[in-house]
Amino acid sequence: MGEHRARPGGATRLTAAELAEVARVFHQRTEAVQVLAEAGFDHARLPTWQARSPSEFWHEVNDLLGMGILADGRRRVLAVAAGCYPANDLLRAAASAAEAEESADPGGPTGPTAPPPAGPLSAADIGRFVDDAFPPYQRWGDRDALIEVVTRLLRPDETPLDIANGTFGRSTPGSGIIALTSGGITIADRETNGTLSQLLRIAWPQVHEARLAHRRRGILVAVADLELVTDHGRIIFRGLLRDPAIRITERIRTTISAQAAPG
Repeated sequence: MGEHRARPGGATRLTAAELAEVARVFHQRTEAVQVLAEAGFDHARLPTWQARSPSEFWHEVNDLLGMGILADGRRRVLAVAAGCYPANDLLRAAASAAEAEESADPGGPTGPTAPPPAGPLSAADIGRFVDDAFPPYQRWGDRDALIEVVTRLLRPDETPLDIANGTFGRSTPGSGIIALTSGGITIADRETNGTLSQLLRIAWPQVHEARLAHRRRGILVAVADLELVTDHGRIIFRGLLRDPAIRITERIRTTISAQAAPG
């Protein structure tokens, strides 16, 4: 997930240098949580610290900032961090730069998961959505087949919001698809001929909770299990890569919260 500049009220990420420094300086759980609390971070939505390195913890915090969990998140976190260590030149300079960028850049919404226009989508629209959602190594080596699968997941009146692949049911790793749409959540397996099996649709009002259980597969690949609590029980979608898993889970939780809010 790439870095971008701050924009007022929007989703903002720490740069690589800023992220490395806050992980180095705030390497103890108590200090890290205190900084985030003072910046306005909801304690209930903090990543867990247990069995994690400070770098992993702060990377997950940064992913949440990038998804918009805290308005002006980068500026606010850096301001508190610099206030804790005013003689830290890097933090002080980063906080000043974030403040200046926010004042100078009124930019609009960005990010690969912004929904396309509502209404029936063309093949070109779905192709762009797939290209934005999946890096090349996650496209099964067959972009056209993936576009066909995504097309089948969408009903004519649905707008795609986000999508990721992992494992569902009997599928092999990477062959399952979970799609978030304007109508709810769709999960399916892709078979070798491109057909779908074990298709499961859950309307948004039926989704009550999304839980993320992090685990590791192999040496460098961090994956996660997404557990959904619905009217019909618990559903587990396994093996999402870490960044898509966090992104998908946060969007589900945001949608659940929005639906639960009094209208």
